[in-house]
Amino acid sequence: MTIKRGQGKLKTDYGMRDYHRWYNKNNKFKVDRTTYSDIVSEMNLFIRDLIIDSPIDYMIPARIGELGIRKEKREPKIVNGEVINNAPADWGKTLKLWKNDPEAKAKKIVIKHTNSHTNGYVFRVYYKKAKGNYKNKMAFYFDTARAFSRKINDRINDYSKSKFDSVLLYKRT
Repeated sequence: MTIKRGQGKLKTDYGMRDYHRWYNKNNKFKVDRTTYSDIVSEMNLFIRDLIIDSPIDYMIPARIGELGIRKEKREPKIVNGEVINNAPADWGKTLKLWKNDPEAKAKKIVIKHTNSHTNGYVFRVYYKKAKGNYKNKMAFYFDTARAFSRKINDRINDYSKSKFDSVLLYKRT
């Protein structure tokens, strides 16, 4: 049985409209939905910038968890005589290769980033569920918005600021 994209995901029960309704019901200061949405968006941007510009992790209120940036070394390995490279794909160069070489496209050859400007480290936003105090943690998944990932990339490549660094992520073996 093949699961298609989007299938098997848990649907959210609550959205911005529900949160706005709850806020107006439980507070004496009423705000319209547009203002509420603008406030939440501004707060999220502030938290994003705080995570990117500071070396500390952000503790999400109500003991939901922590967000921070982690780095990990991604190098090619040989496993059972086969080369495994888990570095991120360079889709710009890969698509250009596929356009010029149909055989490479048929074999699904993917060009990987070397990340030489960060000594081979890959940075990503890391959500620590272990710090959270709620049920069904395994059902929760955190994924950054594309703009968040792009902002991290811009900060890493901004040489006018001090060198970007983060805590090294150790994987259990």
